[in-house]
Amino acid sequence: FHFIDLSRPELVWYEVAAVPDAKTKIVLPDSSTVWLNANARLVYPRSFEDVNRKVSISGEAFFQVRKDKNHPFIVDIGKLQVEVLGTSFNLNTEAADNAFEAVLVSGKIVLQDKHEKDILRMSPSEKVIYSPSRNEYSIETVDTNVSTAWHLNQMTFENSTLREIVNKLSMLYDVNINIESKELADRRYRCVINRDETLIEVLDILKYLAPITYRIEGNE
Repeated sequence: FHFIDLSRPELVWYEVAAVPDAKTKIVLPDSSTVWLNANARLVYPRSFEDVNRKVSISGEAFFQVRKDKNHPFIVDIGKLQVEVLGTSFNLNTEAADNAFEAVLVSGKIVLQDKHEKDILRMSPSEKVIYSPSRNEYSIETVDTNVSTAWHLNQMTFENSTLREIVNKLSMLYDVNINIESKELADRRYRCVINRDETLIEVLDILKYLAPITYRIEGNE
């Protein structure tokens, strides 16, 4: 839906919410693109007329921001804001323990407090988890292909057991998948799987990762 700022009637804002178990793609007035994960919300103006291009989110979203050095892109996330200078990144305002999480794929972003004071500058492939209540943050280097794969309709597994992987596949494809070797079931793997691939295609991918063979008997 959309709403109007009564102090500035000419300024119309839109609010978009992704429904449960679904993702939503939005193209902003400056041609930047935002993907909302399930239950996330985005508020943005009908046009970017101010010096800053400012939006706000709650939940998880992936951004591809068009570069415009004269008009910084600002994401308001409540207790913090993110200043963007043309980049791709992932934000999650509802990470574990009420923390905020950011993953930078490319470009530059700066985490700021509500007074626009810089907290830290991020580099590509960095993941930052920030706790506003404790004013503490941690930084680690991650594989951004894995960390941001959700917006591409992919499932990601990071140090997951083969049992955990096939349990997800069982739910996705509505089949029963049995692993006959407990030792193999407990081995851990890292992979990204496209949800639009067939079960056969996914099993063939797993054959390259794990020492397995498979057979299909009915729904098993």
